[in-house]
Amino acid sequence: MAAVCSVLHIWKPLCVHGKEWRVFSAVDSSLTFKALEKKYICQQDTTLDISIADTKDGPWTELQDAVFEIPILGFIQAFQNLKFLKLTCVSNDVVSAPCVTSQENAFSVLMNASMARDLPEAKSVSGRELHSKEVMFNDIVEMYKGKGLDFPKSAASTDGKYIIQVLCNALWYITNHHRTIDEADTVAGLPAIFSAFSDRDDYKAKKVKRKLLTADVLHSHSQVCAAIQKLEFMIAYIFLELT
Repeated sequence: MAAVCSVLHIWKPLCVHGKEWRVFSAVDSSLTFKALEKKYICQQDTTLDISIADTKDGPWTELQDAVFEIPILGFIQAFQNLKFLKLTCVSNDVVSAPCVTSQENAFSVLMNASMARDLPEAKSVSGRELHSKEVMFNDIVEMYKGKGLDFPKSAASTDGKYIIQVLCNALWYITNHHRTIDEADTVAGLPAIFSAFSDRDDYKAKKVKRKLLTADVLHSHSQVCAAIQKLEFMIAYIFLELT
């Protein structure tokens, strides 16, 4: 059987090496972001930041290293409208650490910085009402706030936003199937905390059929959600909670 594939618009802005291009590339089921990085990297002393978007004008969401081993096709299934990739050269030059005086050690600097907490900004759009999925994103932010959950301030607008978007994508995919999942004998029911995110996609008002669940797309969402746990600040947070 032929490998499933999709077509992406890949853009590499002008970098310090004088390279810039746009290509349309077929992505088969085995290609990972890590393999894509190796294919398009300019030279050995640089790495590539990879960002994704629904349109050529963005907004762009930078991917985290934890998902680089996930097949790109699975990520496309999880993010549904993903059509554009942006590759940005990043120098690997080591940045000198700030000087630590004799009156404060590195641990206290680290702990003081980690104490600042925040949440991603809620989505807002001028000129129109928010779509149902955008409202869901904002409601997840409010859920975090209500439960006293947050992120390191330095990561709230990047990793924090990414984590909530991943969760939003997964919850949106199953939003009209909570009863199906809860009544199934072969899977565990959904946690009660997610019951508020049921039936958010009013497909009847859109005059379309309800989208069916597929094992492949569910697996893609589970892979992306599992990768969240490998983010550095998540591991550090778990470590601090256990010590």
